[in-house]
Amino acid sequence: MSKEKMLGKLTKVAASSILGSDPVEDAVVKIVNDQLEKRKDYVKVPDVIGVPLADAEKILSEYQFKFIRTLADPDIKYVNKRADVVLATKPRGGSSVAPHTFVKLIYADDDVLAASQLQLKDREAQRGAKKEANKLLMHKLMDTSKSQAGKLSSSLKFSLKHHNKNSSEETDS
Repeated sequence: MSKEKMLGKLTKVAASSILGSDPVEDAVVKIVNDQLEKRKDYVKVPDVIGVPLADAEKILSEYQFKFIRTLADPDIKYVNKRADVVLATKPRGGSSVAPHTFVKLIYADDDVLAASQLQLKDREAQRGAKKEANKLLMHKLMDTSKSQAGKLSSSLKFSLKHHNKNSSEETDS
């Protein structure tokens, strides 16, 4: 049994059990069947990610899709990609769409890849600066902690000496 027939029967059974009235049931079944009829001619968008632009255009033309090239914005995720190769499509490859749907081929050229490389270097520099600032802060905290511990230690020694001296005076009396 085809998916369409099965879905039609399931819809009819569900509608009749929930609604119980024939006119509503017929309306639901009609809507589902209309949608199924509309989508019966749908085709899948070929997955052309990673394919050179010229080859991707040939493939889409064979499926009678209309398409446009769209240059991607620079992004770190494109650093290891090649120029003039499809990075993404809209709609995505594998999607079922109406015939003659317009497809966007998103790609990067040498300028986009160079700008992406600069973004990566900037991010690494920022991370390095942040790491260095954190190191300096940790050293400062450790130095402050040592200094405070030293002050506390010498204060306690004075208190203990003073306490011991007073204790020995009390036992002498």
